[in-house]
Amino acid sequence: MKKNTLWMLGATVGAVAFIAFYGTLSDALLVRGKTATEYVGDSPPMALPETIQPERARSRMYDPRASDVRRSLDYRSSLIALRSDVTMNPAQRAALEEEVRVACAIVRRPDASADRVEDDPNRRPWIEALLARCVGLTEADLEPRDMTREELAARNAQLPSIIEVIESREAAIAVANATVRLSVDARLLVESLRYLIENEALPLDRIFQGVPIPAEPDLDAALLPAADWLACLRTKSCDADGLWTLYTCAQFGCPKGSDLPTALFRTLPRAQYEAAQQVVRWVDG
Repeated sequence: MKKNTLWMLGATVGAVAFIAFYGTLSDALLVRGKTATEYVGDSPPMALPETIQPERARSRMYDPRASDVRRSLDYRSSLIALRSDVTMNPAQRAALEEEVRVACAIVRRPDASADRVEDDPNRRPWIEALLARCVGLTEADLEPRDMTREELAARNAQLPSIIEVIESREAAIAVANATVRLSVDARLLVESLRYLIENEALPLDRIFQGVPIPAEPDLDAALLPAADWLACLRTKSCDADGLWTLYTCAQFGCPKGSDLPTALFRTLPRAQYEAAQQVVRWVDG
């Protein structure tokens, strides 16, 4: 398996279909949304319900309950708790549901019980640990679903590209910077980092001080693992029991006790890993 096929999910997941085999958990939700143009076209931005106006959405995008889900020993119970919590930001709830769905779906693949996996000491323990946490989830739980209108509106109200249309470029940059510094949502982190780069509002010369700035395609590819890395650090879920570590190691294999950074080091091309590491160090350093 070539390392440069990893981390290529981007914005087209479909029914558990992966572009070039692998991508971040949180990017799975992007395919369910709409572009800024489509969103503005079918629903006037300022007609958003009061509870999900952009100002309110910004203050609630950093929900600490993400840590409980990503560190859970029982994903079914976590999903039940999420769905019954009416106070939670709809977009954050949908994102966490999708993380659990995608992670648990991979251990239902035929490959998970294939003979070559049974004897693979670097994969089998991770698959078993993930299966144990996915007990009780039905096939219906693992089916991808469309976002509800409320979830879609709440998600769009947090995206810099949407905020630029609703308010201004300056407001969008401010929100993107706040997201990069504080958010636990890897999907929002990726979108905000990309927005800042596109608007020349991210200090790449400082982030990559002393080393060459990666070419645009390489930098964009590094944002995906960097976002997952940041999100897991902020929810204390990077260790061997964390959702994304289990998800990554169940697919590609890791030594016992690996954490997510170790898993990324093993699966990513060196230049891509180092670029992601530079971004993480600058953001949370």
